[in-house]
Amino acid sequence: MDSAMGSREAARAALEMCMSRSRDEENECKLRLRRQGIASAAVDCGGEFISSMTRIVERAVVAAKREGVINESHLEEGAVAGAAHEALVQVMNKALGMNVGACRLAMLGLAAVLAGAAVSFAGLLGFVGLIIPHLVRFFVGHDNRIVLPLSAVSGAAFVVVCDLLARVLFAPYEVPVGILMAFLGGPFFIYLILKNRRGSLE
Repeated sequence: MDSAMGSREAARAALEMCMSRSRDEENECKLRLRRQGIASAAVDCGGEFISSMTRIVERAVVAAKREGVINESHLEEGAVAGAAHEALVQVMNKALGMNVGACRLAMLGLAAVLAGAAVSFAGLLGFVGLIIPHLVRFFVGHDNRIVLPLSAVSGAAFVVVCDLLARVLFAPYEVPVGILMAFLGGPFFIYLILKNRRGSLE
């Protein structure tokens, strides 16, 4: 596809290919799109949809290589396979009767309500999601199977330690734990900015 074309042109081309009613019409559509600078490929999907998803993804990769949409490289093959799989997942949810838009909106609303409830009870605990994942990744590497659960446990322990320090260090006054975490997180945030800037300059 021409680099000057955007996602709207790609979506229009995909709809034109989907609406073709015969193989001859599909070939005419390919030629018309190729004259516009858009390489395209079509994949037939018949039979049981859910059990055929793997074969449809394989056919998409083969058709894309045959029509010259992609080159013979693992990177481009993986991009086509990932895009085809993601599109099939969206279609599968709708085929099973799920209202994808409504479910996505409901999940976003639920996440916002839960986050608001947590903040209203515990206060604004900033910088936990910034400090802890970076430190965990520094010590254990980039394997997300280890980083994600360890970040959750370490984040909870970090908040407990900061709350204990806020109660003990300034007794008999009780400093909000968010203030202490901001004092720790602010310098760390500045360090990350300077580190990334130095890396980009190098």
